[in-house]
Amino acid sequence: MNDSLIQIAIVDDHTLFAVTLRDFLNSQPNLEVVFVSNSATDFFYKIKDVSTMPSVILVDINMPKCDGIELTSMIKKEYPALRILAVSMACEEGTVVKALKAGVNGYILKDSHPEVLIQAIETVFKGEFYSNEISTLSMLNNINKEELKLNNNEKKLLELVCTELTYKEIADVMCLSPKTIDGYREMLFQKLGVHSRIGLAMYSIRNKYYSLD
Repeated sequence: MNDSLIQIAIVDDHTLFAVTLRDFLNSQPNLEVVFVSNSATDFFYKIKDVSTMPSVILVDINMPKCDGIELTSMIKKEYPALRILAVSMACEEGTVVKALKAGVNGYILKDSHPEVLIQAIETVFKGEFYSNEISTLSMLNNINKEELKLNNNEKKLLELVCTELTYKEIADVMCLSPKTIDGYREMLFQKLGVHSRIGLAMYSIRNKYYSLD
């Protein structure tokens, strides 16, 4: 066995996509797909019987019965060391935030360029987070809460952006006007160097303003 290989498992209910993806990844010199599954049940059956444990799992977010977010939570409970790269057609902030909360180590869109996919796999394999939705991730990785002076309302907003509440509903919870919430959001964007709710949620989860427990 080549120790330099990144061992990969694919979980996707679309067989043609999964097989095509497998063949492409296997054509790369440093990547090897050890198995392909079409469901959560099939994944747990195969991983218990596989001779080589994968280190990176590519998980389709939109699957029937048990979707990729539920599967991620299950994998993280049983195999916490495995790195999970979510692969999806969905780029809605709510979906990405849910995936983050479930424990994914990266999030990439299915229409991404193949070279971007390889970069994402290598990134999560190294223990870093990858998202092609956030261009300022390197800055986010280097910012911790001790370096920032956030007021109580900004801290509360960081907690609530990880929920399914809309910004208007967050305003109601915080007893503030939507315009005031917009102001706090823009200030956080500026302080953190991010441009979306996804970026705020990532920072919040990383720095434990929102607990995943």
